[in-house]
Amino acid sequence: MKKNKLHFLLFSIFLTTILSFNISAQTVSSLKGTVSDEHGGKVPGAQVTVRLEADLQLSTATDEAGLFVFKELKPGNYFLEVQADGFSNYSHDAIQLTRAENKELNITLEIASINESVVITATGTAQRLEDAAKTISVLDNQEIEARHEL
Repeated sequence: MKKNKLHFLLFSIFLTTILSFNISAQTVSSLKGTVSDEHGGKVPGAQVTVRLEADLQLSTATDEAGLFVFKELKPGNYFLEVQADGFSNYSHDAIQLTRAENKELNITLEIASINESVVITATGTAQRLEDAAKTISVLDNQEIEARHEL
């Protein structure tokens, strides 16, 4: 009798363990995708970040083929951001993952525009009035009278 109870107890523990693994495997989701440029070239080394409403933040980098994967995400609304050198930042909000959903995204990054600014700062000593360039205009009598009439 004790032996049957022990077998039943061990079988119950085993069954509970198996069912808990199966249930947890069905509740997680994943998000994967490819990061490319405007011409279809893959972008390796891009920084990909997902956020779950300020609760969770995960980051990864794309591989040589421009691929990224986030596994074992809990269901919810995610915000995705991609950054890569030489490209404009990409963001995608309201990516909704449901239970056991495996979502795939194809992301295209735009080449960043070049923004440069030049700052010129003058230094040195002030120029003396005698050394400054001067413009001299010579007017004759007719030009003076013509200006006076205006």
